Amino acid sequence: ALIRANPSGVVKNFVYVCDAIASWREPRADLKDMFRNILQSFKNSLGVAHWNEYFGMFPPSLKDTLKQQYQL
Repeated sequence: ALIRANPSGVVKNFVYVCDAIASWREPRADLKDMFRNILQSFKNSLGVAHWNEYFGMFPPSLKDTLKQQYQL
């Protein structure tokens, strides 16, 4: 809820937010939907080129988890 209220507050540390999201192995359905919305909103706000550059800097295991669980 804090991220939705102030998304610009996590921009510099979004990789850590992503890591925290990825640490949830089996979140409840409503929480998983919230995570997906946060991730997709951030991705959409950056645009394809910037997202690919930013996401490319993530550790491989984190990228794999986010791709599998949240279709990034």
